[in-house]
Amino acid sequence: MSTIPTLNERDIRSFVGEQNLLNGKKYIREGAIFDARQHNMTLRASCKGSQGETYRVQVTFDDNDIDETYCSCPVGNQGHCKHIAALLWAWHERPGMFIEMDKVESALTDLNKAELVSLMKQMLQLHPDLEGLVEKISPRSSAAPKQKRVPFNRELYRRQVDEIFRTTDRNKWGSEARAAEPLLRIQSIADDYVKQQNYDDATSIYELIIKGILDNYDTFRWHADEGDLDDVVSDCVDELGTCMKAAHDDEKLREQIIQLLYTVYEFDESLYNDEPVMSGRIPALLVRYTTPEERQMLAGWVREASENDVDWYADDIDEENLDHFLLGLEADTINDEIFLRICRETESYDYLVERLLKLGRLDEALEAAKHVENYEILEIADILSEHGYDAVAEKIIVAA
Repeated sequence: MSTIPTLNERDIRSFVGEQNLLNGKKYIREGAIFDARQHNMTLRASCKGSQGETYRVQVTFDDNDIDETYCSCPVGNQGHCKHIAALLWAWHERPGMFIEMDKVESALTDLNKAELVSLMKQMLQLHPDLEGLVEKISPRSSAAPKQKRVPFNRELYRRQVDEIFRTTDRNKWGSEARAAEPLLRIQSIADDYVKQQNYDDATSIYELIIKGILDNYDTFRWHADEGDLDDVVSDCVDELGTCMKAAHDDEKLREQIIQLLYTVYEFDESLYNDEPVMSGRIPALLVRYTTPEERQMLAGWVREASENDVDWYADDIDEENLDHFLLGLEADTINDEIFLRICRETESYDYLVERLLKLGRLDEALEAAKHVENYEILEIADILSEHGYDAVAEKIIVAA
C-alpha cells in the first residue's frame, strides 16, 4: 500500500503561502482541527473557522506530492487556504490525531448485523442529522444473531465531549442548556452500556463527561439560575453508583469509580454553596456500597482535605462542625453505643437506621425513621429494602 509522502515546513509554506501557514499554525494551537481521518492517500478533517463556522477540508496525495485539495470555506483559494494549511500542519506535527479509516473499515467488516445496529444507534444519538439517511433504507426482516460487544473507542467520545465545550457559545443565557443537550445524548450511550452490564465502557464515558464539565465549569457559571450541567453530573453520579454496586470483584474499576465520585464531591465542596449542587448522593454511595478497606482509604482523604482530627470517643465533639460524611466512613471503627449516641445527637438518621437494622432492632429503626424529612425517605426505604424489609419500606414511602 502506498504511503503519504513526508512534508516538511518548507513544503507546506510553498503550497499555501507564508500567511496561510501562520494562520494554520494558530488554528492548530487553538485546537480548530477535529475529526481528523486518514483513508489511504487522503486526509480529511473538520476545521473551526475564525467566526465559529465549521469547514470540511481534504487533501489527497499521489506517490510524490499533493494531488488534490478541497475546502468548503467561501474563500477556498483553490485549495490553498488557511484551513488546508491547518490540516497539513496537523499531519506534519500531530499525525497521531488522525484515525486510520482503513482500520475502521476492517473493524466494521468484522461486525455482525446486531453489532452494526447497536453502533448505528450510538451514531444517531451523537449525530441526529443522520436520521434522514436511515429513513431511506428499507428494513428487511431476518433473525438477529446474538448481540456481541461493539468495539469501544474512548477517543471518539473524548473528541465529542471536547468539541461540545469548544463550540458552545457562553455569551448568552442558556449556555449550560446548549452544552447539556448533546452531553445527555452521549450519556444515554453510557446508560445503554450499563443496561448491557458493560460497566467499564459506561464508566469511561461518564468520566469523560464529568471531567469535561468540571474543567469548563467556571466558563459557564455566569447566571445563578442555570444548573443544567449540574444535573448532567448528578445523573452520571447515579449511574456510577449502579456500576460500583454491580462491580463487586473488579478492583481496578471500583478504584476508578470511587476516585471519580470523590473528585466530584471535592469539586462541589469547593463551590461553597448552601447545598450540594451535583454531589448530594455521593456520601451515601461511598458509605453504603464500599468495602471497609475502601472506606478507610476515603476517610483518610477526607481527613487530609479538611484537616479534621476529630476523636469519636472524646467527650467534647464539636457537633456543629461534625463531618457527616466522615462519620459514615468511619462508622466501622466506632462501637455501637458511641455511634448510636452521635447519630441521635447529630440527627444522622440514615446512619442510625442502618446501624439499628444491623443490630436487629427494627422497631427502634422505624421510630428513628419518623424523624426523617420527606425528601430523605427514599434513602431510608432503600436501607430497609437492602436489609430485607421490602414491605416495610413500601409502607413508609406510602405514608410519607
